[in-house]
Amino acid sequence: MSSLIVTKSADIRNRLIQGFSSLKHLKHIHAALLRLGLDEDTYLLNQVLRFSFNFGNTSYSYRLLYKTKEPNIFLFNTMIRGLVLNYCFQESIEVYHSMRKEGLSPDSFTFPFVLKACARVLDSELGLKMHSLVVKAGCEADVFVNISLVNLYAKCGFIDNAFKVFDDIPEKNFASWTATISGYVGVGKSNWGFEKWGVD
Repeated sequence: MSSLIVTKSADIRNRLIQGFSSLKHLKHIHAALLRLGLDEDTYLLNQVLRFSFNFGNTSYSYRLLYKTKEPNIFLFNTMIRGLVLNYCFQESIEVYHSMRKEGLSPDSFTFPFVLKACARVLDSELGLKMHSLVVKAGCEADVFVNISLVNLYAKCGFIDNAFKVFDDIPEKNFASWTATISGYVGVGKSNWGFEKWGVD
């Protein structure tokens, strides 16, 4: 790599750290990556993709992902996260399926956002499959994954499942308590929920 490209790469990294004021500015940086042959640099491309969601233009985000020759798990995770945070829940699930078709397996960063999307669209079928993958991936002790599972089961009305996941969380925090109690309240079983914990 020539010294010029190294210098330009460093300049782009600095700009990514500073952030962008507009989508036009972001596109300018992306164009620079293409010109310098840095469009396959995972870190730089992932940062550009992450920032693309700040401007509410998911079509450009899709373009960034699918124009990449071999998108990796980091790019897919960023895409799924960005879509979920922009309330594009069904779209995030579709991207997850695309990721699986690429032969990539979900990890601890994938699970919480896909599970959140499943909860919001009440896709219990995919949610159950995700739970199996959580166990297979050895992520059943991850507190963020567990909170997402609790929320999924609660939203879909599987309160016993929600309580079982909650009960297995080694270190319960405010978020896990909130998700579980909200689930009981949501299906009109708030008293039953309190009884399970021995609260009067």
